[in-house]
Amino acid sequence: MRTTQLIIATTAFVLSCTPQTPQTTVQKEGLKVNPLTSEQLAAEATDFRSYWNRGLAEMNRYELTQTRYGQSHSGETVAIFVTEDFLTDKQVKYEFGPKDNAVPILKMNRHSRFYTGMYPYNVNTSVFFPVDAPKPEKLVFAATEWCGQVFAQFNKGELDYSVRSFSYFQAEADQEFRLEDAPFEDALWVQLRKDPASLPTGDFKMVPGVQFLRFMHKETRTYDAKAVLETNQSLAGWDAPVSRYSVTYPELQRTFQLYFEPKFPFRIVGFEDGYAPLFRRDGKTPENMVSRGVLTNSIMLDYWMKNAKSDAAYRDALGLQKM
Repeated sequence: MRTTQLIIATTAFVLSCTPQTPQTTVQKEGLKVNPLTSEQLAAEATDFRSYWNRGLAEMNRYELTQTRYGQSHSGETVAIFVTEDFLTDKQVKYEFGPKDNAVPILKMNRHSRFYTGMYPYNVNTSVFFPVDAPKPEKLVFAATEWCGQVFAQFNKGELDYSVRSFSYFQAEADQEFRLEDAPFEDALWVQLRKDPASLPTGDFKMVPGVQFLRFMHKETRTYDAKAVLETNQSLAGWDAPVSRYSVTYPELQRTFQLYFEPKFPFRIVGFEDGYAPLFRRDGKTPENMVSRGVLTNSIMLDYWMKNAKSDAAYRDALGLQKM
């Protein structure tokens, strides 16, 4: 298994599924970062609030294999989870003023980077999910590459979600519409961290991952879905038993899966996105169209305070690729 590094400043706490991780030191430009194992700190947090309300973000780096244009491309994904207060009326982070409409949320920012041939893709998905509510308040998706940009925002209303979508593609262009109230695939990442037992199972309608919809130029709407939650599963590249949540979309010929630790804090250790092949630019038979990520590094850190040159060691601690 790829060694899972868990690194944090001396005042922070870390949880991991791999207690055998050795203690090493990452040093760069005078800063030392000492990894801590889950064996040392697992007892420090036993429920949601004791783990998340520390003023720290959980930062997870995944080795990514991304399918695009009928081929597989290497890259990395970083999923950041953090709690903060959110204004439900303005649909933004609370920073000052009255807190009448502020609710605590668990936020996820998921960022992927990969190259197709010579040019890069940068893809970001953000989910703002109240701690004590069953539905997300807001989702945002953005993708940039050398041809242009795509952006979409979903805001919760009383009965449905309002959507604003922008694209440099002529057939998509700028759109505003309403979307029926239904589960979002992108919100599953956060809902799972709150309580895996709350994940929807059986047959229902769901909004697929926005990255998939934009990359495949599919209509943004709900699709028939069937989901299964399974325990005692295995994941290639991970040597401990995991739970697996799978969603299948018959119309899209696609299955999306999240692999996670069966015990609190239910870290997501892998994900897979498989769908029917479409085409390749060179006209050859497409490769297996499965995008995949496996956790390599996990740290808990107040990263927003680590913006000096001397903090570069934390990039190494997270295992980030060189830019």
